[in-house]
Amino acid sequence: MSSEVYRQTVAPPLERCMKLELRPANWKARLWRAFDDSTMSMLRLAAPLELVDVADHDLNQLLAPFRSTLRGLDVYLERGAGSPLPLPWSVGWLAVDAKRPVAFLHRVLDDPFGNLLATLFREREVGSDLSLVLSA
Repeated sequence: MSSEVYRQTVAPPLERCMKLELRPANWKARLWRAFDDSTMSMLRLAAPLELVDVADHDLNQLLAPFRSTLRGLDVYLERGAGSPLPLPWSVGWLAVDAKRPVAFLHRVLDDPFGNLLATLFREREVGSDLSLVLSA
């Protein structure tokens, strides 16, 4: 796996991508209050991640130093984008560090499919999952 960051304006080829499958344990709808006192609606999915569930070897090795914090991974589905997207083809971002991993999927709730996706997460339902394709 290359440690070089992919910054092209077109989506990366499949060989530069890694699949991460998450199983949200619970969800919470919330209003996010920004520094300028504006608000935006979001759906927060608590998606604890265990590295034994990460099949991709390179991704597993990349995430290994953060094994303990990955149990607290939150994925936010949002309407619009609170900040510019990192690249034109991206739909969000994932940040993993020693304190707290978090992912934001922008504009998901603007799309009819995203609204349908949001209805799939029901309390105590474990059949729903979320697959992300990551580019290193």
